Amino acid sequence: MAVTGPPDHRDPRWATAHDDARLRRFVGSVPIHGQVSYCLEREPDYFRLLRLQGDPARAALIEANGEIVAMAACAVQALSFSGRMERVLYTCDARVHPAHRGQGLFRAIVELTLSEIDAMGAVAAYTLILKGNRAMQPMIATGVAGMRFHPLATIRNFTLFRGNQRRIPAGTAVRCASMADLPAMVWLWNQQDGQRDLRPGLTVEGLRGKFARMPGFGIESFRIVERGGEVTGFAAAWDPHPLKQVRLLDLSTPLRMVRGLYNPLARAMRRAPLPRFGEHLRFAYVTHLCASRAQDVQALLARFDNELRGTPFMYLDLALDVRDPHMQALRGIARSSLDFELFLITWEGGARATALPPDRPFFFEMALV
Repeated sequence: MAVTGPPDHRDPRWATAHDDARLRRFVGSVPIHGQVSYCLEREPDYFRLLRLQGDPARAALIEANGEIVAMAACAVQALSFSGRMERVLYTCDARVHPAHRGQGLFRAIVELTLSEIDAMGAVAAYTLILKGNRAMQPMIATGVAGMRFHPLATIRNFTLFRGNQRRIPAGTAVRCASMADLPAMVWLWNQQDGQRDLRPGLTVEGLRGKFARMPGFGIESFRIVERGGEVTGFAAAWDPHPLKQVRLLDLSTPLRMVRGLYNPLARAMRRAPLPRFGEHLRFAYVTHLCASRAQDVQALLARFDNELRGTPFMYLDLALDVRDPHMQALRGIARSSLDFELFLITWEGGARATALPPDRPFFFEMALV
């Protein structure tokens, strides 16, 4: 498929390792404005996180005057899909510099990332889009290069604020995981495969590989929930700072006032204060969450929260399908949230077009976005 950019811009192309420094500079130059304004950074290596998202994984870019002005990325993942494991393309990181918006670059860069789905051996593609993203609405409505967007679910990304000492629910015990727990963890994860779609499979070897490739992520990151001597849940709290960062740029006027009141109290209560503008927000992702019921999730969140006292982490980050039964575990936790829309992308004219998954909750790992 021929893909061309608008006039005055170079045609979209696939990025190489030589583009790494410019990709990182570009990612950090595109602010996200709201009540909390911030920018995302991918220091010290843009491609390292991308390679964790899947294999193969590629980034695409558009240049103008020697600088990157638009980009997107994609990665092939093995995920549960309509009850079986399939190769599915995840498309992500699509952004256009504010000074170059409204010129068709967004559509051009997305077209390129979707142009080699068949060559990558994927049966379908999916993407996550911030709810209300106006730049994506025309493409969602009309499709891109014969490909159609089908809404699947709303993924709610929670900021779980640190609280006072939290109690572990009665009848549950939470402990640190060890390498000896891996077989039981993998068994429990794969037993729940049929409960959520777009969920990766898990093996002992696969987890060991992640421990080697993800900085700061190891068996020591995991906590195990037990009831009656049986493993009923587990999750890891992972600090993404070695791979990606969130830099605070500004706060709304009300939030500035809140910060002035909050920071002195936070220091007195051994909680992390809100950083100054230009500094990084520190937090931990709740990742690889697997639990038999909401009570197990409550126990894990309480343990993580208690362990983070006296650390620089301000909050825990957790994403769930709004239909997920685990949502019940968040009752009573001070939190804010941001909604994203999950879309399946299918295409016509080939055996690789596929039916939509059945109506059940979807899994999405926000830690690797």
